[in-house]
Amino acid sequence: MAGAREVAGFRVARVAHTLPMRGPWQSLLFVAAGSAYCGLGVLLGAAGAHVFGPTMTVREFDAYRTAVDFQMIHALGLIATGLLAARLHNRRAALWTGYFFLGGVPLFCFSIYGSSVYKLTILDSVAPFGGLCFLAGWILLALAAHAGWSEAGTSGNGTE
Repeated sequence: MAGAREVAGFRVARVAHTLPMRGPWQSLLFVAAGSAYCGLGVLLGAAGAHVFGPTMTVREFDAYRTAVDFQMIHALGLIATGLLAARLHNRRAALWTGYFFLGGVPLFCFSIYGSSVYKLTILDSVAPFGGLCFLAGWILLALAAHAGWSEAGTSGNGTE
């Protein structure tokens, strides 16, 4: 085997490995965290419907469902941000988008979960900060996409 080396008594071939994504480590973090947030969203959605739902008022249950919806939407946005950041040359806006989505989920969603399930009304004042993180993230994602469009040398009018 050409290019092989021995590891713990076994001959191991050298394989040129490439990740499907190139870019900063944050890109991988955003995809992994977004995936984890999606899985947690599925779990919390099921728990809300089958375990916590019967103990909540209609208003608390609606808030809980909104938090699950927002968690799933922003988890998918976080995955998309990681994929975009891996492809951009100038990725500053995309990285900040990821940071805002990453922080917005606990601030917004988790505070609503705590308020709805455990009746911790003090957490109601935390959710707006998460909402601002989400808003900032979407604005920055639009800027990142525009920057990527400009990097590609397209004007956006479809005549290239």
